[in-house]
Amino acid sequence: VEDQGNSVFISAQNNTRNPAVDTLAIGETMAFTCMNFDYEVHRLVSVGQPSFGPQDFSYYCETEPLSVTFTAAGSYQYADSHFPRATGRVVVR
Repeated sequence: VEDQGNSVFISAQNNTRNPAVDTLAIGETMAFTCMNFDYEVHRLVSVGQPSFGPQDFSYYCETEPLSVTFTAAGSYQYADSHFPRATGRVVVR
């Protein structure tokens, strides 16, 4: 999402941004949705440890939401490869 000219991840759960911070239970799924159309390929990249899924998930902004199911407890960091300042964290308990 762009916010005042900057790309950001925004939590729909609590409106936190850069980093967007969400808390999930083990086994829950998080959906990542691109709100503003652009022609660039974005990659959701797991940063650090623990990591989730493949190291990158590619998506265009016009596609369906990207879903990730978190199966283990931890604090998962992520970023957008195209806009590395767009960051977030998922805390799984």
